Amino acid sequence: MRGAAASLARAVFPHFCAGCGAEGAVLCEKCLVETQPRAALSFSSKALDGAAAMGPYGDPRLAKLLRWYKYEAVEEAGDALENMFRVWLRQHEGLVRSFGRDAAVLPVPLHWFREARRGFNQSERFARALNREFGLSPAPRLLRKSFRWRAQATIADREARKGSVRGSIAVTPGATVPRRVMLVDDVMTTGATLEECAAALKTAGADRVFALTLLKG
Repeated sequence: MRGAAASLARAVFPHFCAGCGAEGAVLCEKCLVETQPRAALSFSSKALDGAAAMGPYGDPRLAKLLRWYKYEAVEEAGDALENMFRVWLRQHEGLVRSFGRDAAVLPVPLHWFREARRGFNQSERFARALNREFGLSPAPRLLRKSFRWRAQATIADREARKGSVRGSIAVTPGATVPRRVMLVDDVMTTGATLEECAAALKTAGADRVFALTLLKG
């Protein structure tokens, strides 16, 4: 039934390519080839021991796919991003394994209210994809996020973004923190959220914390 409903929805509300606008798919075959990231974009922070992103948020096609999936629940956009992420992970197996050796994979958390309202935590999907590719151990509920009235995406100023997330991440009470953790998130802009996550983990006993993100702003 779900497949039939999805087919009916596509017939009534067809998808248009995030790249060229052609009708039929969220990313046509030509744009898929052009969009598939190949490089690993590295970035750093005080608390992270290593970090890399699949592609730039400045690529309008990637950014549009993420917005469609994250804010409009377009499942096909999520499928396209996950498929690209898995291809990219295989292309950079050495890098991923250097980060992920004996690491627990941890998606960056959403506050439970925002997750319930959206219906999913997009970072969990990409963390699961990483686990499936490399057989790593999941730790999905190791961190929790306190509620902030303003979502990060609505704050334009970089310093204000950093301030808004300060103190918002904590290790779940009673949780055992692994010595090595790999964080997974959908997009890194200022890096403030990843920094808070890594700092909380290290305060609770983690030795090394790495990060992989889908996009880098």
